[in-house]
Amino acid sequence: MRLLIVTPKYPPQFGGAAYVFSLIAEHLKEKTDVSVLTSSEKGFIEAEKRNGVKVVRLFPYFEKLYTKLILSPLTFLLTLSFFLLNSRKFDVVETHTVGELCIFSQFFAKIFRKKLVKHVIDMGTPPFLLRHPVAEKYICCGQVIANKFRRIGIGEERIEDIHLPIIKSRKEQEVKNKIRKLAFIGEISKQKGIEDILFVLGSIKDDFEMLFIGTGHLEDEVRNSKDNRIKYLGRLEHDKVIELLKTTDVLIHPTYSDVLPLSILEAMMLGNAVISTDIGEIKKTVGKGGIIIKAGDRKGLEDAIIYVLRNDLAAMKAAAKANFEKYAEEDVYKRNLEVLEEALRRQ
Repeated sequence: MRLLIVTPKYPPQFGGAAYVFSLIAEHLKEKTDVSVLTSSEKGFIEAEKRNGVKVVRLFPYFEKLYTKLILSPLTFLLTLSFFLLNSRKFDVVETHTVGELCIFSQFFAKIFRKKLVKHVIDMGTPPFLLRHPVAEKYICCGQVIANKFRRIGIGEERIEDIHLPIIKSRKEQEVKNKIRKLAFIGEISKQKGIEDILFVLGSIKDDFEMLFIGTGHLEDEVRNSKDNRIKYLGRLEHDKVIELLKTTDVLIHPTYSDVLPLSILEAMMLGNAVISTDIGEIKKTVGKGGIIIKAGDRKGLEDAIIYVLRNDLAAMKAAAKANFEKYAEEDVYKRNLEVLEEALRRQ
Protein backbone atom coordinates (compact mmCIF):
# COMPACT_ATOMS: atom_id res chain seq x y z
CA MET A 1 0.00 0.00 0.00
CA ARG A 2 1.21 3.49 -0.89
CA LEU A 3 -0.15 6.20 1.40
CA LEU A 4 -0.39 9.97 0.98
CA ILE A 5 -1.10 11.92 4.18
CA VAL A 6 -2.40 15.47 3.67
CA THR A 7 -2.12 18.00 6.48
CA PRO A 8 -1.77 21.79 6.71
CA LYS A 9 0.92 23.88 8.40
CA TYR A 10 4.06 21.72 8.51
CA PRO A 11 6.43 21.46 10.39
CA PRO A 12 3.77 20.76 12.96
CA GLN A 13 2.86 22.82 15.98
CA PHE A 14 3.31 20.55 18.97
CA GLY A 15 -0.05 19.25 20.15
CA GLY A 16 -1.88 20.28 16.97
CA ALA A 17 -3.47 18.29 14.17
CA ALA A 18 -0.39 18.37 11.94
CA TYR A 19 1.63 16.91 14.81
CA VAL A 20 -0.80 13.97 15.01
CA PHE A 21 -0.40 13.30 11.27
CA SER A 22 3.38 13.61 11.47
CA LEU A 23 3.49 10.93 14.19
CA ILE A 24 1.29 8.63 12.10
CA ALA A 25 3.48 9.14 9.01
CA GLU A 26 6.73 8.56 10.87
CA HIS A 27 5.50 5.36 12.55
CA LEU A 28 3.80 3.85 9.48
CA LYS A 29 6.86 4.28 7.26
CA GLU A 30 8.20 0.95 8.54
CA LYS A 31 5.06 -0.83 7.35
CA THR A 32 4.15 0.95 4.13
CA ASP A 33 5.25 3.62 1.62
CA VAL A 34 4.27 6.99 3.15
CA SER A 35 4.59 10.55 1.87
CA VAL A 36 3.16 13.81 3.21
CA LEU A 37 1.57 16.64 1.26
CA THR A 38 1.48 19.87 3.22
CA SER A 39 1.57 23.63 3.25
CA SER A 40 4.20 25.53 5.16
CA GLU A 41 5.34 28.91 6.35
CA LYS A 42 8.71 28.23 4.74
CA GLY A 43 7.96 28.90 1.11
CA PHE A 44 6.79 27.55 -2.23
CA ILE A 45 7.14 24.14 -3.82
CA GLU A 46 9.89 22.05 -2.26
CA ALA A 47 10.42 18.50 -1.01
CA GLU A 48 12.41 17.28 1.97
CA LYS A 49 13.02 14.23 4.13
CA ARG A 50 11.70 14.39 7.68
CA ASN A 51 12.45 11.39 9.91
CA GLY A 52 12.44 9.09 6.89
CA VAL A 53 9.23 10.45 5.35
CA LYS A 54 9.14 12.40 2.09
CA VAL A 55 7.44 15.76 2.72
CA VAL A 56 6.20 17.82 -0.25
CA ARG A 57 5.32 21.46 0.44
CA LEU A 58 3.06 23.13 -2.09
CA PHE A 59 2.78 26.72 -0.85
CA PRO A 60 3.00 28.88 2.25
CA TYR A 61 0.36 28.45 4.93
CA PHE A 62 -2.07 31.38 4.72
CA GLU A 63 -3.21 32.41 8.20
CA LYS A 64 -5.68 35.20 7.45
CA LEU A 65 -9.10 34.53 5.93
CA TYR A 66 -8.89 37.22 3.23
CA THR A 67 -5.53 35.85 2.09
CA LYS A 68 -6.98 32.34 1.91
CA LEU A 69 -9.89 33.57 -0.22
CA ILE A 70 -7.76 35.65 -2.59
CA LEU A 71 -5.19 32.91 -3.12
CA SER A 72 -7.55 29.90 -3.12
CA PRO A 73 -7.34 29.63 -6.97
CA LEU A 74 -3.57 29.26 -6.62
CA THR A 75 -4.09 26.61 -3.95
CA PHE A 76 -6.50 24.77 -6.24
CA LEU A 77 -4.14 24.82 -9.23
CA LEU A 78 -1.10 23.72 -7.24
CA THR A 79 -3.02 20.86 -5.64
CA LEU A 80 -4.37 19.78 -9.03
CA SER A 81 -0.83 19.91 -10.48
CA PHE A 82 0.44 17.71 -7.67
CA PHE A 83 -2.23 15.09 -8.30
CA LEU A 84 -1.66 15.19 -12.08
CA LEU A 85 2.06 14.58 -11.60
CA ASN A 86 1.96 12.17 -8.65
CA SER A 87 -1.37 10.32 -8.51
CA ARG A 88 0.21 7.07 -9.74
CA LYS A 89 2.55 7.09 -6.72
CA PHE A 90 -0.10 6.44 -4.06
CA ASP A 91 -3.22 4.31 -3.54
CA VAL A 92 -4.80 5.78 -0.39
CA VAL A 93 -5.18 9.39 0.75
CA GLU A 94 -5.55 10.02 4.49
CA THR A 95 -6.40 13.64 5.11
CA HIS A 96 -7.32 16.18 7.75
CA THR A 97 -10.70 17.81 7.09
CA VAL A 98 -9.95 21.53 7.42
CA GLY A 99 -7.79 23.84 5.32
CA GLU A 100 -7.90 24.49 1.58
CA LEU A 101 -5.15 22.00 0.77
CA CYS A 102 -6.95 19.17 2.57
CA ILE A 103 -10.36 20.03 1.13
CA PHE A 104 -9.10 20.19 -2.47
CA SER A 105 -7.07 16.98 -1.95
CA GLN A 106 -10.18 15.08 -0.87
CA PHE A 107 -11.99 15.94 -4.11
CA PHE A 108 -8.96 15.18 -6.26
CA ALA A 109 -8.50 11.85 -4.47
CA LYS A 110 -11.97 10.84 -5.66
CA ILE A 111 -11.47 12.27 -9.16
CA PHE A 112 -8.22 10.31 -9.54
CA ARG A 113 -9.92 7.17 -8.12
CA LYS A 114 -7.91 6.91 -4.91
CA LYS A 115 -9.28 5.46 -1.70
CA LEU A 116 -10.07 8.28 0.73
CA VAL A 117 -9.80 8.21 4.53
CA LYS A 118 -10.90 11.31 6.43
CA HIS A 119 -9.19 11.64 9.81
CA VAL A 120 -11.35 14.04 11.82
CA ILE A 121 -9.74 15.65 14.87
CA ASP A 122 -11.42 19.04 14.66
CA MET A 123 -14.79 19.76 16.28
CA GLY A 124 -15.44 22.62 13.87
CA THR A 125 -15.47 20.63 10.63
CA PRO A 126 -18.79 21.50 8.89
CA PRO A 127 -21.16 18.59 8.13
CA PHE A 128 -20.96 19.35 4.39
CA LEU A 129 -17.19 18.76 4.39
CA LEU A 130 -17.66 15.53 6.32
CA ARG A 131 -20.22 14.18 3.85
CA HIS A 132 -18.65 15.46 0.61
CA PRO A 133 -16.85 13.76 -0.91
CA VAL A 134 -17.80 10.45 0.70
CA ALA A 135 -14.79 8.63 2.15
CA GLU A 136 -14.23 4.89 2.42
CA LYS A 137 -13.40 5.36 6.11
CA TYR A 138 -13.83 8.09 8.74
CA ILE A 139 -11.39 8.03 11.67
CA CYS A 140 -12.27 9.90 14.87
CA CYS A 141 -10.82 9.94 18.40
CA GLY A 142 -13.94 9.60 20.51
CA GLN A 143 -17.70 9.28 20.63
CA VAL A 144 -18.42 13.01 20.27
CA ILE A 145 -17.21 13.03 16.67
CA ALA A 146 -18.51 9.50 16.02
CA ASN A 147 -21.99 10.62 17.06
CA LYS A 148 -21.68 13.64 14.75
CA PHE A 149 -20.95 11.22 11.89
CA ARG A 150 -24.05 9.19 12.72
CA ARG A 151 -26.29 12.27 12.90
CA ILE A 152 -25.38 13.32 9.36
CA GLY A 153 -25.95 9.87 7.93
CA ILE A 154 -22.47 8.34 7.70
CA GLY A 155 -22.83 4.56 7.96
CA GLU A 156 -21.57 2.68 11.01
CA GLU A 157 -19.38 0.46 8.80
CA ARG A 158 -17.36 3.51 7.74
CA ILE A 159 -16.68 4.90 11.26
CA GLU A 160 -13.49 4.00 13.15
CA ASP A 161 -12.73 5.32 16.65
CA ILE A 162 -8.95 5.40 17.19
CA HIS A 163 -7.16 7.15 20.04
CA LEU A 164 -4.59 9.86 19.35
CA PRO A 165 -0.93 8.77 19.08
CA ILE A 166 1.25 9.36 22.13
CA ILE A 167 5.04 9.21 22.49
CA LYS A 168 5.26 7.76 25.98
CA SER A 169 7.57 9.19 28.59
CA ARG A 170 7.55 9.34 32.37
CA LYS A 171 8.53 11.63 35.20
CA GLU A 172 11.27 9.96 37.22
CA GLN A 173 10.18 11.65 40.44
CA GLU A 174 7.89 14.41 41.60
CA VAL A 175 9.45 17.88 41.16
CA LYS A 176 8.80 20.12 44.16
CA ASN A 177 8.39 23.66 42.86
CA LYS A 178 8.66 26.60 45.25
CA ILE A 179 5.66 28.14 43.52
CA ARG A 180 3.05 26.59 41.25
CA LYS A 181 4.30 26.20 37.70
CA LEU A 182 1.53 26.48 35.08
CA ALA A 183 1.77 25.93 31.32
CA PHE A 184 -0.12 26.41 28.09
CA ILE A 185 1.04 24.42 25.05
CA GLY A 186 -0.40 24.88 21.58
CA GLU A 187 -1.52 27.55 19.16
CA ILE A 188 -1.36 31.02 20.72
CA SER A 189 -4.79 32.10 19.51
CA LYS A 190 -8.19 33.32 20.64
CA GLN A 191 -9.68 29.94 19.71
CA LYS A 192 -7.45 28.25 22.28
CA GLY A 193 -8.48 30.65 25.06
CA ILE A 194 -5.31 32.76 25.25
CA GLU A 195 -7.23 36.02 25.76
CA ASP A 196 -9.12 34.40 28.64
CA ILE A 197 -5.90 33.23 30.30
CA LEU A 198 -4.23 36.64 30.06
CA PHE A 199 -7.34 38.44 31.34
CA VAL A 200 -7.73 36.12 34.33
CA LEU A 201 -4.07 36.03 35.34
CA GLY A 202 -4.06 39.81 35.64
CA SER A 203 -6.63 39.65 38.45
CA ILE A 204 -4.89 36.92 40.48
CA LYS A 205 -2.40 38.15 43.09
CA ASP A 206 -0.84 34.80 44.09
CA ASP A 207 2.69 33.83 43.15
CA PHE A 208 3.04 31.47 40.18
CA GLU A 209 4.99 30.98 36.97
CA MET A 210 2.98 30.72 33.74
CA LEU A 211 4.75 29.35 30.65
CA PHE A 212 3.37 29.76 27.13
CA ILE A 213 4.75 27.37 24.48
CA GLY A 214 3.68 27.70 20.86
CA THR A 215 3.11 30.25 18.12
CA GLY A 216 0.08 32.06 16.74
CA HIS A 217 -1.51 35.42 16.05
CA LEU A 218 -1.66 36.40 19.76
CA GLU A 219 1.98 35.67 20.54
CA ASP A 220 2.86 39.38 20.67
CA GLU A 221 0.28 39.91 23.42
CA VAL A 222 1.90 37.13 25.45
CA ARG A 223 5.47 38.15 24.65
CA ASN A 224 4.82 41.78 25.58
CA SER A 225 2.98 41.07 28.83
CA LYS A 226 4.22 43.28 31.66
CA ASP A 227 3.41 40.56 34.19
CA ASN A 228 6.78 39.09 35.18
CA ARG A 229 5.05 35.85 36.21
CA ILE A 230 4.35 35.18 32.52
CA LYS A 231 7.09 33.72 30.29
CA TYR A 232 6.79 33.16 26.53
CA LEU A 233 9.01 30.34 25.20
CA GLY A 234 7.81 30.23 21.58
CA ARG A 235 7.99 27.05 19.51
CA LEU A 236 9.87 24.15 21.13
CA GLU A 237 10.79 20.72 19.81
CA HIS A 238 8.83 17.82 21.20
CA ASP A 239 11.58 16.47 23.46
CA LYS A 240 12.00 19.90 25.06
CA VAL A 241 8.26 20.16 25.63
CA ILE A 242 8.29 16.77 27.37
CA GLU A 243 11.20 17.79 29.59
CA LEU A 244 9.36 20.99 30.48
CA LEU A 245 6.16 19.09 31.36
CA LYS A 246 8.17 17.03 33.81
CA THR A 247 8.71 20.22 35.82
CA THR A 248 5.22 21.75 35.68
CA ASP A 249 2.21 21.25 37.95
CA VAL A 250 -0.81 22.25 35.85
CA LEU A 251 -1.65 22.49 32.14
CA ILE A 252 -4.16 25.25 31.34
CA HIS A 253 -5.99 24.83 28.04
CA PRO A 254 -9.34 26.72 27.95
CA THR A 255 -10.03 25.86 24.32
CA TYR A 256 -13.16 26.81 22.38
CA SER A 257 -12.84 24.18 19.62
CA ASP A 258 -10.97 20.91 20.04
CA VAL A 259 -11.70 17.22 20.22
CA LEU A 260 -8.87 16.23 22.56
CA PRO A 261 -5.61 18.22 22.46
CA LEU A 262 -2.50 16.06 22.53
CA SER A 263 -0.91 18.49 24.96
CA ILE A 264 -3.55 17.55 27.56
CA LEU A 265 -2.77 13.84 27.20
CA GLU A 266 0.98 14.33 27.47
CA ALA A 267 0.58 16.64 30.47
CA MET A 268 -1.53 13.96 32.17
CA MET A 269 1.08 11.34 31.26
CA LEU A 270 3.65 13.32 33.23
CA GLY A 271 1.44 13.88 36.26
CA ASN A 272 0.11 17.37 35.58
CA ALA A 273 -3.35 18.39 36.71
CA VAL A 274 -5.44 19.94 33.91
CA ILE A 275 -7.69 22.98 33.65
CA SER A 276 -9.67 22.84 30.43
CA THR A 277 -13.12 23.21 28.88
CA ASP A 278 -16.06 20.87 28.36
CA ILE A 279 -15.29 20.42 24.65
CA GLY A 280 -15.11 17.18 22.70
CA GLU A 281 -13.58 14.30 24.65
CA ILE A 282 -11.75 16.47 27.19
CA LYS A 283 -14.11 16.13 30.18
CA LYS A 284 -14.42 12.36 29.84
CA THR A 285 -10.66 11.87 29.47
CA VAL A 286 -9.51 14.24 32.23
CA GLY A 287 -12.10 13.09 34.78
CA LYS A 288 -10.90 13.79 38.33
CA GLY A 289 -7.45 14.64 36.99
CA GLY A 290 -8.35 18.31 36.65
CA ILE A 291 -11.01 20.99 36.63
CA ILE A 292 -13.39 21.40 33.70
CA ILE A 293 -15.11 24.71 32.95
CA LYS A 294 -17.36 26.04 30.20
CA ALA A 295 -15.63 27.63 27.20
CA GLY A 296 -15.45 31.40 27.66
CA ASP A 297 -16.24 31.26 31.40
CA ARG A 298 -13.59 33.61 32.73
CA LYS A 299 -14.93 33.52 36.30
CA GLY A 300 -14.81 29.73 36.22
CA LEU A 301 -11.26 29.86 34.85
CA GLU A 302 -10.18 32.29 37.57
CA ASP A 303 -11.70 30.11 40.32
CA ALA A 304 -9.99 27.02 38.88
CA ILE A 305 -6.56 28.66 38.76
CA ILE A 306 -6.94 30.03 42.30
CA TYR A 307 -7.89 26.54 43.47
CA VAL A 308 -4.79 24.87 41.98
CA LEU A 309 -2.58 27.63 43.36
CA ARG A 310 -3.86 27.29 46.93
CA ASN A 311 -4.58 23.59 47.38
CA ASP A 312 -2.67 20.30 47.49
CA LEU A 313 -2.82 18.67 44.05
CA ALA A 314 -1.49 15.20 44.87
CA ALA A 315 -4.81 13.40 44.36
CA MET A 316 -5.63 15.35 41.17
CA LYS A 317 -2.20 14.66 39.68
CA ALA A 318 -2.44 10.94 40.52
CA ALA A 319 -5.88 10.78 38.88
CA ALA A 320 -4.55 12.50 35.75
CA LYS A 321 -1.75 9.96 35.45
CA ALA A 322 -4.09 7.02 36.01
CA ASN A 323 -6.60 8.30 33.43
CA PHE A 324 -3.81 8.68 30.88
CA GLU A 325 -2.77 5.05 31.39
CA LYS A 326 -6.33 3.93 30.63
CA TYR A 327 -6.37 6.03 27.45
CA ALA A 328 -2.95 4.97 26.16
CA GLU A 329 -3.48 1.20 26.11
CA GLU A 330 -4.53 1.08 22.44
CA ASP A 331 -2.00 0.30 19.68
CA VAL A 332 -2.85 3.41 17.65
CA TYR A 333 -0.53 2.87 14.68
CA LYS A 334 -1.55 -0.75 14.16
CA ARG A 335 -5.22 0.24 14.24
CA ASN A 336 -4.61 3.09 11.79
CA LEU A 337 -2.83 0.76 9.36
CA GLU A 338 -5.64 -1.79 9.59
CA VAL A 339 -8.21 0.90 8.74
CA LEU A 340 -6.16 2.05 5.73
CA GLU A 341 -5.81 -1.51 4.46
CA GLU A 342 -9.55 -2.08 4.86
CA ALA A 343 -10.26 1.15 2.97
CA LEU A 344 -8.00 -0.05 0.14
CA ARG A 345 -9.97 -3.31 -0.11
CA ARG A 346 -13.34 -1.55 0.01
CA GLN A 347 -15.31 -1.65 -3.28
